[in-house]
Amino acid sequence: MLAFTLLKKESSMNRRTRFMYIAAFCLVTGVALLASADVICANKVTGALSVDPKCAKTATRIEKRTDLAGAAGARGAAGPTGPRGLPGSTGATGPTGPAGSTGPAGSGGIISGTYLPFAASCGSQGGDIQGAVSIIGTSFESSITTSGDFTIYNVPAGSYDIYLRNFSFANPGSGSNVGAPSAGSGPTLLSSVVVAAGQTTNVGTIGGSANCCGNWVLDPGEVCDAPELNGATCESQGLLGGNLRCQDGCLAYNLDECVTEACGDGLITGAEECDGADLNGASCESQGYSGGTLACDGSCLYDTSGCSE
Repeated sequence: MLAFTLLKKESSMNRRTRFMYIAAFCLVTGVALLASADVICANKVTGALSVDPKCAKTATRIEKRTDLAGAAGARGAAGPTGPRGLPGSTGATGPTGPAGSTGPAGSGGIISGTYLPFAASCGSQGGDIQGAVSIIGTSFESSITTSGDFTIYNVPAGSYDIYLRNFSFANPGSGSNVGAPSAGSGPTLLSSVVVAAGQTTNVGTIGGSANCCGNWVLDPGEVCDAPELNGATCESQGLLGGNLRCQDGCLAYNLDECVTEACGDGLITGAEECDGADLNGASCESQGYSGGTLACDGSCLYDTSGCSE
């Protein structure tokens, strides 16, 4: 009603007077509204908040919004580390750097040669040579190739004795080996050599033995050279059968595994495993079976058909 009255009298008031009326009206209205509005109260004991027109004596009136803020809490614990990311792709290969300068020439020399277990006059070696040659008392050595060649590098200038350190001569067909010829119980001396710095000294072909027996080739004067038997068999030697061998020295046949008596005479001879009821003490178990009955067949060989796995 007061505002209406003021507006009605607007025409009779000057501007300054009108402004003073309006300001007074707003002040009176704000005080009235503030006096009638609810306020926020905080219980002094529990801290609980409530809205009331007037706070009780046991509560504190909160005048500002900032009064509602509590004390800052403690900083929380850090969370667990996340899984590791996938690796990045490999970058492109960089350009090749420039070549380094050439180093100084070595002061050592080279020793080369060929070792054959038999004299050069013997026939084809017939097998693969395996082993090594070395300079005793040093770390200088070389493997021997299957054809007998060897090369020792970077040997200091001086005089040396070359020894056969280890050796075998294997025939792939027979599966047998021949050991290295040896002078006494020590390593076999192959050659003495003088080495000059920066030069290669070739000792040539060194033969292990003048006797050709053991090279699996039938050389002049030899009757056989295992497994080369010159076509002979136990039967060609007048025996009943079996396995013919060559004696050491290659000058005669070994008849130990030939059958000298007929199979069925009750006597185990030559290559016979058994003869009739005589099983030579063997059984299914001794032949690798779990049990059963071992027998002897018509060729005087074990018959395991009655044995069980």
